[in-house]
Amino acid sequence: MNSSKKRLVLALSLCSILILVYIVLYAGQGKATAHLTKIGIDRDETIRLYNSEHIDNKLADNFYTDEDIFLDTQINKYVYHFTLSANSKIFRKNYIYNIYPEFNTLKMPVEYAYMQIHGDKYGSLVLKEKLKLDSIDPISINLVMNDKIFYLLIFCIFAIFFICCVIPFVFHKLQSQLQSHVYKNTEQSSIVIAPPPPQKLLFIPFYIIYLFVGTIPCISIQYGVVRRG
Repeated sequence: MNSSKKRLVLALSLCSILILVYIVLYAGQGKATAHLTKIGIDRDETIRLYNSEHIDNKLADNFYTDEDIFLDTQINKYVYHFTLSANSKIFRKNYIYNIYPEFNTLKMPVEYAYMQIHGDKYGSLVLKEKLKLDSIDPISINLVMNDKIFYLLIFCIFAIFFICCVIPFVFHKLQSQLQSHVYKNTEQSSIVIAPPPPQKLLFIPFYIIYLFVGTIPCISIQYGVVRRG
C-alpha cells in the first residue's frame, strides 16, 4: 500500500470516528427532567417590570433588602431568577446540548417565564404572588444538540481530508513539476555552455601558433639578434 492510500485510509478512519461520536451524541437528545435551583427574587427586574406597566406611577428602588419589596402593596408581579439543573450528570447543559424547558408543566401560578439566553440554563419566572420555595416540583426539559456541533463536525471532516489528502497531493504535484523544470533547464544549460565546436574553429590554435612563429625572424633581424652561419 503506497503512502497516498495510507493517508486516505487514515482520513476515512478519523472521519468515521467523528461521525460515530456525533451519532451517539445525537441519540442523547430527548426529554429529561430538571430542577429549578438558585431561585431568588430579582428586585431590579421586578421594579423595571412594574415601571413598564405603570408609566404614570413609576416606582423607585427604595427597598433596603430584597424581601422588603413584598411589603409594597402596589407591586402585583414578582420576577424570580433561577438556574436549571438537569438530573443527569451526563446530559446536562453544556456546549453540546441546549435546554428548552416546558414551563406548562410547572404546578405553580406562573404568569409567564422566559430564558435569558436561547437554549441556556438561566431564566426568570414572573408570578403574581410570593413564591413558596418548598412547593417547586421538577420540570420537564427537552435536550437538543447545539447546531455548532454539526458545523464543527463538517469543519473537522474537511480539515482532515485537506490535511491528509489535498496538501500531500498538491505538494507531490509541485515537487514533480519542479523536478521536471530543473531537469529541462539543466539540459538546456549544458547545450548553451558547452556547444559542440565548428570544424573551422579547430584550426584557430594552429593559425595562432603559425603567426607567432612567423614573427620571430622579423623581431630578431630588427634588433640584430640573428647571426649569420
